[in-house]
This record gives sequence, structure tokens and C-alpha cells, in this order.
Amino acid sequence: MGENEPSAPHPTFITMFKKVYRALLRHPIARWVVILGSLVYLISPVDISPDVVPIIGWVDDGVIATLMATGIVELVLERRRDVKARKADDGEKQLGS
Repeated sequence: MGENEPSAPHPTFITMFKKVYRALLRHPIARWVVILGSLVYLISPVDISPDVVPIIGWVDDGVIATLMATGIVELVLERRRDVKARKADDGEKQLGS
């Protein structure tokens, strides 16, 4: 690369964690382990950053809760699209018969 070309950004811990978390949510068995683990982490008094410290203590909980919520919503929406696609395919098959 030349001097003026920007280098590729290095993935941060949060970016890597997000990718792994979402990949695990897509796996049928690991999905439930991740969801239950996330719930236990959110309820547990043991945190990466203690909740006693204002704002900073809530960030890790917020990241986990946000990732879990968006992951579950994505799965539900994907499932709904699959069901609609199957119904459409079944309807086309019945019309073709």
C-alpha cells in the first residue's frame, strides 16, 4: 500500500464479539446456550465491568442485551420470511396441479 492509502481498520473486540455472537445465534443448538448464557450474565451480579460504576458499568450489559435482542429479532424475521416463502411455494404447487 502507498503512503496515502488508508490501511484496513483492525477489528475491535466488540466487532469480533458481535460476529461470533451472531454466528452462534444462527446455530440451532448453540443458539439456546447463547441466549440462556446472556440472560444469566444480565441477571448475575458478576460482570466484566461492575454495575456500581455509573455508565461504564452498564455498557457491557447494554451491549449484551442489544446483541441478544437484535439477534432474536433477526431470527424471528428470517423465520417469518421462510414461512411466507413456503406458503407461496405450496400455493403455486397447488395451482399447477
